[in-house]
Formats: sequence, structure tokens, C-alpha cells
Amino acid sequence: MEEKLSQQSHSDLKAPVSQLSSNLQSIFKQRHRHFDQFFRELLDNAEHSLNDMFVRTYGLMYVHNAELFKHFFQELKRYYMSGSGAVNLDSMLSDFWEDLLERMFQLVNVQYEFSDAYMECVSRHTEQLKPFGDVPRKLRLQLTRAFVAARTFTRGLALMPEVVNKVSTVNAMLSLAERLEGPFNFESVMDPIDVKISEAIMNMQENSMQVSQKVFQGCGQPKPSKGFRSRRSVKETGFTGRFRPYSPDARPTTAAGTSLDRLTTDVKKRLKHAKKFWSTLPETVCAGERIMSRDDCWNGTATSRYESVVMGNGLANQVSNPDVEVDITKPDVVIRSQIAVLKEMTSWLKAAQSGNDISINQEGRADKEQSSVSWGRESIQFRADSDSAQSVLHMIK
Repeated sequence: MEEKLSQQSHSDLKAPVSQLSSNLQSIFKQRHRHFDQFFRELLDNAEHSLNDMFVRTYGLMYVHNAELFKHFFQELKRYYMSGSGAVNLDSMLSDFWEDLLERMFQLVNVQYEFSDAYMECVSRHTEQLKPFGDVPRKLRLQLTRAFVAARTFTRGLALMPEVVNKVSTVNAMLSLAERLEGPFNFESVMDPIDVKISEAIMNMQENSMQVSQKVFQGCGQPKPSKGFRSRRSVKETGFTGRFRPYSPDARPTTAAGTSLDRLTTDVKKRLKHAKKFWSTLPETVCAGERIMSRDDCWNGTATSRYESVVMGNGLANQVSNPDVEVDITKPDVVIRSQIAVLKEMTSWLKAAQSGNDISINQEGRADKEQSSVSWGRESIQFRADSDSAQSVLHMIK
């Protein structure tokens, strides 16, 4: 009879716990999809906007060099999806500006012939020449902060269904969400990126004569082009377009049909609710009609209320548990591993708040019940079921 009662009580308790935790898991899975879709669409929109604007502004000169900008956005997308393990953002941006300088330098100096060795010399002088003004430095800082925050936040949301029981992790997610609304706003960086790159091009155009003279001094006087017959000026052979003005107050709502501010405000509410999920779970579960009775139940010895001392939280307190035999010398390895990963998650969330890039490699989900996340050399499995979540909570406390 006791075995049947035990099985029945286990079933009665597991059902509401599973239902409540599943609801919270579903909420964060949905929010992860929303954010991920938003960031991906924002990247696509930025690429299309730059292409349309540059075709109108620079015409064939852009069309003939469009693959440079296409590769630029491909690498940004790869970085968003796979992080620094796939793309070194600093190196990629440096290569982009060096390549752009080489192409523009030849366009504004069509009267000369340049060998590959000469163009390598030009590239080596990029930092010294600063042909694009301060735009590359500012854009590198803005992109790094925004992408690190966006990547880390979406990865955090992807794992929230499995780790909502760790309050410090939720706090770190909330802090990072604040960053997304402020200086690390991905949307405010990506939306005007076409204007910023165009501004850099205009800086190069306006200072092309000075830049060319400095290059000639450092790399030598180039040979005149045999095929060049016209006496056109540098201004006539260079880029002549002008970029559109950008208003930071005009936030777009095209990506995923919303804006980052709206998404962030919504998910912050969900995160704050998640902080209280486990602390209010017993009261929520025990409010049911089949569970709330205190006197008419089997307490292990008689039909009466439970009169034994309730054990404290944590493994060590279970040594005196009158109802369950627990060997406190053998902690659950899986649970310990999950605790370690929760702490690691919190650390990289905090790193992202400071704009520090770290390598986070996420593999695809094996099935609906578990996800695999690689942390450097280790790979630990998270089980997204209520029993595991309760066990981890029990150990953490």
C-alpha cells in the first residue's frame, strides 16, 4: 500500500511541476526564436540597404566592387552564428578596410600602374595614413560590442529553458539586456552601417591627394599607365556621390516586424518573472485541491499530517532525512557538472556586459529533450526535464 501511495504522490507532484516548468521553457524558447530571427533579418536588411544605396550613389564603381561588401556581410553573419572560433572580427575588419583602400587608391590614381607588391605596401600604411578618418576605429568598437552582446544574449536565451533555476544567471541576463538597450544596441549599429561606410569612402575621396602623396613618399613613385590618355582630375575619376542623412530617432520596425527595444522590454519582464519561479513553485503546486489537504493523508506511519522535521536545503542536510536514504559522500556527478556550467554561463554573460569577446561554440540540438553546448574543451549535456531542474536547484541551495 505504501508503494502505491508513493507512486501516486510522485505522479500527483510531478504533473504540476512538469506543466509549470514546461510553460516557462516554452516562453524562453519562443523569445529566443524572436531575437535570433530579429538579429538575422537586421543583418540582411543592412546588407540590402547598403547595396541599394551604393548602387544609386556610386553606380558602376560599386557594382564592379560589390563582392567586397558582400563578403563583409557574409563574415558578419558567420561571426554572429559561430563567434570568434569561425571569424576573428578584428582581423576581418582590418582586411576589409585594407582591401577597400587598395581599390579606392587605384580608382583615384587611374593614371598610374600598380604592381601587387606596391599594393601590399599601400595596405601596410593603412593605419598610418588613416584614409577613412576615424570611422574604422569607431565602427570596430561598435560592431564588437554589439555583436558580442547580441550573440551572447541569444545563446543565453537558448539555454534559459534549462537554467532558469539559477538566479545569478538570470541576473546576468538582465544586466546584458540593459546593455542591449544602451551602448551595445545591435540595431543602432547595423541600421546606419551603410552611412558609416559611405562616410569613410567620402573621407578617402576628399583626402585622396594627400593620401596618394604620402603613399608615393613611403612606397615610391608609381609608373604612369600606358593605357591612360585622359587628363581627368582625381575628383573626376573618384567617387562623386554623397550619402543620405541618418536620423537615429527613426528606429526601423522591418526586421521581424518589431524593434530591439520592444523585444528587450518584453524579455526583461519574462526574466524577472523567472527569478521567482522556483521560490514560488512549492506554493503554486501545493495550491491544488489534491495536494493542499494537511490532515487526511498518509505521513508514513498513519493517516495524519506530516509531523517530522522538514530537512534543510542542500546535500549535507539530507544525512538525517527520515524518509529518504541519501549517501552525502557521493554527490551526483551530472548535477555537479550542471552547476559548473551554470557558473561558466554566468561568467561569459558578465564578460559580454563589458564588451569582451569569448569563444562560445554551440552545437545543434540532438532532440527536444537535450542540447549540447561546448565550453572550451568540455562538452556537457543539459537535460531539459523538470526532475533534473529540481535536482540542480536542490544541490545549488
